[in-house]
Amino acid sequence: MTKVLLINQSFYPDIAASGQYLTDLAIALQQQGAQVEVLTSQKAYVEQGNTIFPPRETYNGITIRRISLPGSRWRLRYLRMISSMLLNISFMFAYIFSPRRDRVVVLTSPPLLFWFIALANIFVHRSKLYSWSMDINPQQAIETGWVKKGGVFAKFLLAFNAFFLRRAKKIFVLDEAMRECLLDNGLSEERLEVLPLWADRDRLGPLPPHENAFRRKLLSDMEPETFIVMYSGNHSICHPLSTLLEAARELQQERILFLFVGGGARYSEVESYKERHKLQNIVCLPYQPAENLQQSLNAADLHVVSMGESYVGLVHPSKLYGVLATSTPILLLGPQQCPLAGVILKHNLGVVVEHGDSEGARDVISRFASLPVEEYEQYRQRVEETSKLYDRESRAGDLARAILE
Repeated sequence: MTKVLLINQSFYPDIAASGQYLTDLAIALQQQGAQVEVLTSQKAYVEQGNTIFPPRETYNGITIRRISLPGSRWRLRYLRMISSMLLNISFMFAYIFSPRRDRVVVLTSPPLLFWFIALANIFVHRSKLYSWSMDINPQQAIETGWVKKGGVFAKFLLAFNAFFLRRAKKIFVLDEAMRECLLDNGLSEERLEVLPLWADRDRLGPLPPHENAFRRKLLSDMEPETFIVMYSGNHSICHPLSTLLEAARELQQERILFLFVGGGARYSEVESYKERHKLQNIVCLPYQPAENLQQSLNAADLHVVSMGESYVGLVHPSKLYGVLATSTPILLLGPQQCPLAGVILKHNLGVVVEHGDSEGARDVISRFASLPVEEYEQYRQRVEETSKLYDRESRAGDLARAILE
């Protein structure tokens, strides 16, 4: 029996996207005959009160070991960097003192986690290493300005990144743009494989409005036919929201509600914008518990996905797949050339609007809010058909097979 170790900051029951996808992968690996163990963090990646998970747990036959580290929720940039490095070091030592596993799959949270595991693997275990890259660092840190672009330190980080990633038997990325980014960083084609994420219709599938208690409660003091535009998930620095906020300000008199659910660096920007302009058509809610996620996502009539132009190839918003699972039309704010735009335009799942075009976003939202029922349902049917191309069992199974082959 092949023994597989999965390493990431989040895993079941954490509601962070990477943890949910890693849980699906763990189950797929187990179904294909592997013995699966997970090394993760005791603290929830997404703030859920002061949630501390048990240090050891078994879930569906999967062994979970969790490590703890004080200060992992520090908000100041440099304190967060220190916390990430300390967590990486903790993961490294936990790996060193773990029994050898045949295959080790490392995700990208905290950033640069693969470096520490690859370094340890050179001296101990010598297991087959796999990187599952849900974002690309240190390039992302350079693009956000945490590290000076073109500077000596940036070049040093990129060289180190290529060195450690060459220790991987395979590097799995989520789209072609991410693949190109790593090719530019000196990685070889045969080491890289594009495997998209998946839409979990079993857990998040369509829910009629009359069965959705979350939506009914949200609209309890509003007109029942209010059209809900939702941005749900991580309000990351990589996903600009100013265009959507401007559209909300211009649509104050319409029966349209803009719902922001989640957290992250830009969440406070949304709250500040709402307060500054005294907007009653914006509602901000925290991350919803996993058991409420289906109701929360299905409350939307139009989902918004944002992709910052300079982050194409560095991040890939996983929220797209949750939206696909609900069969809801999509407004993508971002460049036409990004891979997500390609999916939306190819299958006619919604509309793509460039950042800064608040009038375009306003017009698209207003048009969707007034679409005839038949035309709106056609969008939903196309999204539903497309979601079948990203079936969870099939896609997670493909990734599991690529690891075990």
